[in-house]
Amino acid sequence: MKEFDIELSKLRNGTNRYEYSLGLPFFESFENNSIRASRLQVVAELDKGEMLINVNFSIQGDLTLDCEKCLSNYPQQINTAGLLVVKITDEPADTDDDDIIYLSRQDHVFNIRQHLYDYVMLALPLARNCGNPGNTPECDNDTLKKLEELSAGNTEDEAEKSDERWNKLKDLFSNN
Repeated sequence: MKEFDIELSKLRNGTNRYEYSLGLPFFESFENNSIRASRLQVVAELDKGEMLINVNFSIQGDLTLDCEKCLSNYPQQINTAGLLVVKITDEPADTDDDDIIYLSRQDHVFNIRQHLYDYVMLALPLARNCGNPGNTPECDNDTLKKLEELSAGNTEDEAEKSDERWNKLKDLFSNN
């Protein structure tokens, strides 16, 4: 997607502002995508110096995700910001720091597409659910009831499930 290319030669020293809208086609271009809809606005302010560009991202809006509990779609608010540092050098260095990008003087274009995607993915919660399962209009109550029924059937006593081999190991510790 060329719309995320930043031509370094066209940047003037000082602040340069770029605005993007990240819709569903943006996320569909990535593999293993779990986003169902997107209305995100991005403001990227590039502060360019002679050999350094600080890219400040601000990403706001909402996404539609799959709830991991009831499997229905739910809205997820996103409000995140980040800083990416681009260093222009004669000899690009290898580094483990994902927030510092090294470009050579011969590089004319810098694409921020992957970085925007990464910032959005890092802003998502680890547990993706509506926050109050069963009490929101998006929840699939039938799925939640079935899940509860299936969970109730798995409450066998832990002692009955224990493996004989582990019991023998426990005996070794208790004998010492």
